[in-house]
Amino acid sequence: MLEHLDSGTRTPRRVVILGAQGFVGRASARLLASQGVPVLPLGRAEADLLAAGAASRLSRELRPDDAVVVISARAPCKDAAMLVDNVRMMECVCQALAPASVSHVIYISSDAVYRDSRKPLTEDSCAGTAARPMPAERRRLAKVSAWGSSPWTT
Repeated sequence: MLEHLDSGTRTPRRVVILGAQGFVGRASARLLASQGVPVLPLGRAEADLLAAGAASRLSRELRPDDAVVVISARAPCKDAAMLVDNVRMMECVCQALAPASVSHVIYISSDAVYRDSRKPLTEDSCAGTAARPMPAERRRLAKVSAWGSSPWTT
């Protein structure tokens, strides 16, 4: 269950986008910049999350008032080695965030968390064989749709 505890609305001072060279990352950076939000776009060239020392380098880039959007991944994940790399990348992000104390962290996943299906995926789709979807009427989701209607908007 996700509950947003910050009832105030404000524009972040800066949004750091990890995975800024991908499709979603580039689009997010463009949209935020068009709304006057300062963006620090970090792609693999600027922040290789699998490189030695990446966590400390990333931590030094982060400020306490940053919002961090994590979109980085090796995708589509085709084998165990890619899965391990993705876990290592998120471990790096977690290590970087621990001393940084940023204001917000948003993790953007993909449809790869759902099992294969011939049917279109919906919010009620099962995320795996062991998972059971929660009935829609009991689900409370934090809405961050199209940034403009996010809790950050002034």
